[in-house]
Amino acid sequence: ISKKRFPEYSIQENPDINYPEYIKNKLTEYKKEISVGLNKVIELPIASNNRFESIINRAFSKLPPFEGKDKKSDKGFKDALLWESILEFSLTHRNSKIIYYSKDNAFGEFLLNEFAENVSDSSLFICKNESEVKVQLEAWAKEIDKEIIDWLNSGDFLVQIIDRNFGLVEKGRLITSTTAHLISIDNIESLNSDENAIEYYIEAVLQFIYELKDGGKTQDTINVGINVKMLDDATYSVEDAYRTDEDETESES
Repeated sequence: ISKKRFPEYSIQENPDINYPEYIKNKLTEYKKEISVGLNKVIELPIASNNRFESIINRAFSKLPPFEGKDKKSDKGFKDALLWESILEFSLTHRNSKIIYYSKDNAFGEFLLNEFAENVSDSSLFICKNESEVKVQLEAWAKEIDKEIIDWLNSGDFLVQIIDRNFGLVEKGRLITSTTAHLISIDNIESLNSDENAIEYYIEAVLQFIYELKDGGKTQDTINVGINVKMLDDATYSVEDAYRTDEDETESES
């Protein structure tokens, strides 16, 4: 400090604030803020003693993220500890997709290759800025939407809509069979998620075609709201489905 020159500065401490507790509460609030929809925030544990030998070997071999000037020092211990924590986490959370956001040049192609060699069933993306993070998250979101869209266009979805008594399908002695068709998907929204399931709300247009005893046919096209649950084994279940155009129909009549 004696070698630095500041124009003016002052430091004040508020004795009424318990700073460790204050920061802890701020972190808790932030986690709640971003833990919405599909997001679940967990803390990355620091690497256990099982990774100690790997850290030592990395330090002596000057392997990334240990760098130092001309690779002649052991600068980068905290980065190495973080990297080993990521590796250990990945080995206990299979089939994960991980974004590591850092502007540190120590995290690059070498570590991506090391990750691929050690954790074959997961993927790691190193992003240098927020734009890269956003692009990757949007790509994942499209993958999730594609999976549920494929299911909505499947026979399993239509069978559940017809077979479960949601009050959408007309019943009567003159009706011999009913088929359902998905006309359009207007909205997909994630509601809640936990370790066992993810819940979605979907707005769609369905068409029901009824075959009658006299050989004739009649059809009904309706707007519906659908609550879907995706279980941890990647199976989908229609929990509820209801008309969303009843109010409009009543007002027109």
